[in-house]
Amino acid sequence: MVRPPLLIHLLAHPQSTGACALANQLQSRFFGPPASGALRVPVLLTPQREGDMPPTAQDIDLDAADHVLVVMLADSRMTRTVRHDAGPQWRKLAADLCEQLPLGKSPHLLLPLALDGGGFDLLPDKHMDRCIKLVAPTPDSALSAESPENQEHTILFHIAARALQLLTEGIVPDIGPEAYKAPLRPFLSHAKKDLDPQGADLIQACKNSGLQVEHWFDSEKLTPSQAFATGLEEGVKSCNVLVSFYTDVYESRPWCRREVLTAKENGLPVLLVNMLKHQEARHFPYVGNTATICLGAVGSDAAAALRNQARKVLASAALEALRLAHNTKWLAGEAGPTEIVLGQSPEALTLVRTTEDQPDFLYPDPPLDRQERTLLASLRPHNQIRTPLQSLRPAKGASSPLIAVSLSESEDAPYYGLSDHLWQGLADEVHLYLLMAGYRIGYGGALSGIADATNFTHRLFDLVSGYYQPLCEELEGVKPPNPVVNFAPWPLCETYGDAEFDLFRGDNADLVEMPVPARFSTVSNLFPAAEGQKPQVFAVTTGAQRAAWACGLTEMRQRMTSDCEARIVMGGKLGKFSGIIPGVIEEAWLSLQARKPLYLLGGFGGAARALCDLLLGEERPEFTPGWNEAQVPNYAEAVAELQGAGGPPSLAHIGDAFKGKRGQDLGRVLSNGLSDDENRTLMTSIDARTIGRLLLKGLKEKLSATG
Repeated sequence: MVRPPLLIHLLAHPQSTGACALANQLQSRFFGPPASGALRVPVLLTPQREGDMPPTAQDIDLDAADHVLVVMLADSRMTRTVRHDAGPQWRKLAADLCEQLPLGKSPHLLLPLALDGGGFDLLPDKHMDRCIKLVAPTPDSALSAESPENQEHTILFHIAARALQLLTEGIVPDIGPEAYKAPLRPFLSHAKKDLDPQGADLIQACKNSGLQVEHWFDSEKLTPSQAFATGLEEGVKSCNVLVSFYTDVYESRPWCRREVLTAKENGLPVLLVNMLKHQEARHFPYVGNTATICLGAVGSDAAAALRNQARKVLASAALEALRLAHNTKWLAGEAGPTEIVLGQSPEALTLVRTTEDQPDFLYPDPPLDRQERTLLASLRPHNQIRTPLQSLRPAKGASSPLIAVSLSESEDAPYYGLSDHLWQGLADEVHLYLLMAGYRIGYGGALSGIADATNFTHRLFDLVSGYYQPLCEELEGVKPPNPVVNFAPWPLCETYGDAEFDLFRGDNADLVEMPVPARFSTVSNLFPAAEGQKPQVFAVTTGAQRAAWACGLTEMRQRMTSDCEARIVMGGKLGKFSGIIPGVIEEAWLSLQARKPLYLLGGFGGAARALCDLLLGEERPEFTPGWNEAQVPNYAEAVAELQGAGGPPSLAHIGDAFKGKRGQDLGRVLSNGLSDDENRTLMTSIDARTIGRLLLKGLKEKLSATG
């Protein structure tokens, strides 16, 4: 099974407000939205442990990716030893990883960053030279030589540089931070003598930033006395990113235009530094399809602003080089034998140096719009130019099986280092894989008329109407109707009104409202409502109310299991639910009983992880007798109320059913078309593309075999 190329751990002390905020900011730079074209490297944060203890070196799964980069954001809070602080344990983790991941030998890396003076105490003396010092050691550990923004750019540069080196060279050499040079080779493209003083100062500040790079190529080296074309070609080939300092006069300079064109012809990523002050008569079109940054206001401290701008440029250039390398590595595992992998979106220039009899092209998502694709197709009518998502689209007229997705927030996600940003982004991408492959999604999540970016049902609806349907219309000229079916259980559907029903518009989704269960059809005032108000169904205070919820939820889940061809389980609450057992667990059990394909995504924690643990031989307290009674208010009363009226089995009963499958081939147990090894990968992976590949492989195997 192909592993993801890169995984990053960002470890900060849980009580260090500044380091944790920095980790969250950094995560968003390395892990952007799905199918946005942004860099998408999975990033795990500090796993939540009792007493603010760090993970152990054994907790860092080095088999999760080809290269694992562990970044420790070290400050005085991490190294403190008074009042039972966990400083010794954090220092032990750093020492263990230094031994386990030797520089110059390991395909993985520990990168310690000292955010303040106290951070210098993280590493033992013999490994002290591995620590990157972002401040000078001072008696006052709170002092910092850099602004928070400048420090963030510096840290971004260091992380991106090491990640780039792991991807392109396989290891990071055994060189101390002072002598280390990042594998970044920028080609600096600018209007020479005409460049205004601000631009000239910025270029010089980049060179004097203190962030050492492997090689600079300043376009000033290209002089009229040398063969321009040859020198330019050699300069471009010696670099891995072109930085265009785009001023008011840039477009008017033939050399500047030629530099950009040559870079694009050779597949070099281009970073545009927008330095326009007034206007330009014509914007050079080939600086489109590039990453662009603005430098912001200078402020009162011009020297500090210049340092910050220079480091922003270098950090952004490093991220662009990393994005190209990461995309190229990923796509190499997707490409067919006759395809050329492009690390960035193609344009006409991409095809200049190819001929019609050369292979096809694979480039990163998102797909180009219809007008751009039509233009490229006219240049290469016999070649296919595609993205991975485009390849998922089924043939016209193919059926659209309904796949149940059992998903809710996972309270223990922080234990595994999963932030809301990562968890929600990964769930969105899994949904997108299913939709693009032609499947419809059945989901039983609650709706609210109030927009909520953390509500998975809202996110799914937004993904459909804001991205999936417009993309299909772009690709195929048609908008797939109602790719989502929302199952609303009683009594939840009693609370729906105009605000909720208005969410079902433009053929984005169907709604299945479940009726009142027969056992409760004659019960009045079970959920009282004030005059003119909706019933207060969420205020579950009696056993009868909990029993009503349990019965309504079970009937909805039985209907979903019957209507859907397969089920995917990810996350899931293990507490604070309205019925008498966690819903995701009941849904998985119903699919297991019905022998319908079941896919367990345990890497996100929660109920899915609990079920994976059971199958893999680990005990879980949630499935022991008495756990439900202790956790669920009015449990005994609710169970008594449900006698003879339906409702779910006990957790202990479900646990026994799953434990009874231990030691058997997981593909046969779950009837999902995957091998035992593939299921084990699915149960632990947090990489959406790995998960997507496995889900689509299993679904294709099972549903094509049965349909």
